[in-house]
Amino acid sequence: MDKDHLVVLVMLLCMYFGTVAACGNRKKCNPADKKPCRDCFFCKKNKKEKHVCFKVREQTVVTIDDLKAIIRNFESYTLTMTDVNPKPKVFDPTIGYGFSLKRGDAKATFNKVLPGVNFDKVLSGKKAITWEQAKKLFHHDIDNIYIPRAERKIGKKLFGGLTMNVKTAIVNAFYRGDIGPKTIALIKQEKWAEAAVEYLNHNGYKNAKKNGMSGIIPRMKCNAEQFKKVNKPPPPKKKCKEE
Repeated sequence: MDKDHLVVLVMLLCMYFGTVAACGNRKKCNPADKKPCRDCFFCKKNKKEKHVCFKVREQTVVTIDDLKAIIRNFESYTLTMTDVNPKPKVFDPTIGYGFSLKRGDAKATFNKVLPGVNFDKVLSGKKAITWEQAKKLFHHDIDNIYIPRAERKIGKKLFGGLTMNVKTAIVNAFYRGDIGPKTIALIKQEKWAEAAVEYLNHNGYKNAKKNGMSGIIPRMKCNAEQFKKVNKPPPPKKKCKEE
């Protein structure tokens, strides 16, 4: 058996036992890349202090830093002002991981999070920010806007009792703005299977499938996958050698 066939065989065996992410099939990654890992994976250090891609699931998503890394992996980033709205008469200047430069508190947030950075020059496109500065803006918004919003909309007690992978899916959905009131209501009733179905019954998801917008579909499917796992026992752990 040649090397290529052996690799395929190992991957199939891992998939059969549901342990692709646990077996030695983790791709090395650089968290500073615009897309460190493929969809529904995220980049973090393993036990050997090497950055590798982990599958999004209960056993791997354990900290707020993991939550942030997952959303960043879906978002990508821009270090110079970019108009993200394709409509010619609408100006939507954006920087970093989807930070809107036209929102009401944009300048105040810059002054607080990135003191010394000239907001007006960034807005005009004359000045770029660094990757670390992009992360600071992103972390500020996750900590001060999107996690509190999820707690408020879902209920602090319910949200606080969820595993981190499910919290991540909810915050990810709020960050992108694709979680509707019906999905929120079903989550509050803890009807997770129904919530997963309703979440994908969204115009954004339907339009993405219709128009071939590849980035939206796997992101929403990954979130729905986490909803479906609530109250289900985790798969048995397999001891596999890491890279």
